[in-house]
Amino acid sequence: MAFALRIHRLDAVDLRGDEAFTVIHWTKIPFSDTWFKLIKTEPNPGALVVYWAWRGVMGQTVFAMRMLSVFASLFGVAVGFALSHRLFKNWWLTGLVGFLWLLDPFLLWHAQDARNYSLIAALTPLNFYLLLYLCDQKPTPRWRAWLPYILVQTLALYIYYLDGFSLVVQAAYVLILGRRDLLKSLFRAWVVIGLLCVPLAIQIYVVRVVSGYQGTAAAFALSGVFKQLVPTLFLGDNTFSLGLGIGLVILLLLGPLIAIVYRQNKEIRGAGWLILLWMVVPITLLSVLSTQSNIFLARYVIMVTPALILSIGIWVALLKDILPIAQSIGRTGQGARAVLLFSLPLFISILFLHEINDYFYHDAPKAPDWQGLTDYLKARTTSHDVIISGSADPALEYYYTGSGDIYYVPTSTTKPTDQFAWLTDHYVGIYLLASDRTNFADAYLREHTQAIYGDTYPGVLQYRNWVVSPTEIEHPLAIQLGDMAILRGYTLLDGADGGVILLLYWEALRQTDTPYSVLVHVVNDVGEPGPPPRAVLDHGIANAIISTTAWQPGGLYRDPVAFPADIPSGHYTIRIGLYETTTGVKLPIIDPNQPDAEATYQGRYPIGKVQLD
Repeated sequence: MAFALRIHRLDAVDLRGDEAFTVIHWTKIPFSDTWFKLIKTEPNPGALVVYWAWRGVMGQTVFAMRMLSVFASLFGVAVGFALSHRLFKNWWLTGLVGFLWLLDPFLLWHAQDARNYSLIAALTPLNFYLLLYLCDQKPTPRWRAWLPYILVQTLALYIYYLDGFSLVVQAAYVLILGRRDLLKSLFRAWVVIGLLCVPLAIQIYVVRVVSGYQGTAAAFALSGVFKQLVPTLFLGDNTFSLGLGIGLVILLLLGPLIAIVYRQNKEIRGAGWLILLWMVVPITLLSVLSTQSNIFLARYVIMVTPALILSIGIWVALLKDILPIAQSIGRTGQGARAVLLFSLPLFISILFLHEINDYFYHDAPKAPDWQGLTDYLKARTTSHDVIISGSADPALEYYYTGSGDIYYVPTSTTKPTDQFAWLTDHYVGIYLLASDRTNFADAYLREHTQAIYGDTYPGVLQYRNWVVSPTEIEHPLAIQLGDMAILRGYTLLDGADGGVILLLYWEALRQTDTPYSVLVHVVNDVGEPGPPPRAVLDHGIANAIISTTAWQPGGLYRDPVAFPADIPSGHYTIRIGLYETTTGVKLPIIDPNQPDAEATYQGRYPIGKVQLD
């Protein structure tokens, strides 16, 4: 069941930005120049090595890269069963906690996320299991028995350095046990771990101090602990009201607190201390650090989620011990006892399943449709085009394989006018990914370039330089219309919803006293003099921005025409002409290769065919 949930729709949603960063950058060859450059600003070098090795074996598809988190999460579920049994010494309670563990929406979300959080959500409980195993041994085991704990804890720190929070939990727990011999052995183990982590400590210093990394999440807010942090850790991405969040925190803390003061069961009391420390210490330490850096985010303490699940288990263990024994309360009492024992985990399971259903089928996806966007861009862009994005999202870099360049708007508050001027001079086509951070770019491009309307992929705006390069004309022509203009050719672009954008290129021969309009007729068949058009798309040149009364002789003008989506699918012929706007009188057609062109076409020249889907 755990595997089925984690594999379900694994690659149905594209990589989010952090995942794409993992695939592109975390997979650099370890200890290469690019790798050493990366770890100056990117923590957790162990995760980089793990993902490099994984990609080398499995490849870098979305499915393959997320499978590492799937397997880590499955291992975490197995660890959860083992840890629950060591804490509660009861198999049916172990099964109940393990069932909640495999259902937890937050762990499931990260099981389908190509980052290191699923790995640490498995390694931290494993470290606690190994520590509890050592605590249960009397006398304190020799140093060889500590090797698995030392190695796993060191690996966890290299994969995720904030797992150091769990070391504080372990120290506090052993201190509460009051076993000096165990504390001495643990201290020796930590000395070894410390020596092994000297390179990690240096790297963290470089990232945090030298490079000045400040985080990209949020700063600490006390209300956020109750409204976002704990609800998300327990139920997945959620925001609670302050009152409801406080109620959830009380529920999760009260079970371990009762267990601590409950004197009849020493094992439950010990479990209560561990679970309480495990919940409180990492969140407290993260909150303190978040006052200095923007790292107040639930996934940064994902190692707390197993403790929240175990707190439900300790509630059931308490109810099992506190309620009267079945023999003394009869059949009715046995039924009531069973209802009380299973009502809380049943309620939590229903909440988990509801959140899982929302995650798979109703919630907004974790990432936009990068594949659809980049397929659209790849089909349209050339080496003469540029894509402008408001944020340096690695997902765009991962999915886009076209020949155009990508430009990221600088994060500084200054307006990069000089850079946009260079972009408009250097590139033919400009595709702007609209966002709050591209408003200035949009305003600049509207003022200095030509907007190409009709190319309506959601959130994408297309602009082209007013200066037309003859190289962008895909179908050259030399059709003269009267003594006013020469149609130098046309280009067809894919438009929205299977439509077409026609770019006509006019060379001005002279200015006119009155405005002229462009005739664009879409007809089923050539035939002469031609059937009635299926669509009439007459217009002023360049969406009426360019007037024939003011255009400059010798200038080359781009004239975009968007074909509406309601034209039925089929093969069509495009007929072009020019006529005086007020009188409708067409200009005669002059084709050097066809002397009788005007007599044949009567001012409606068939430039070519188009397929509309």
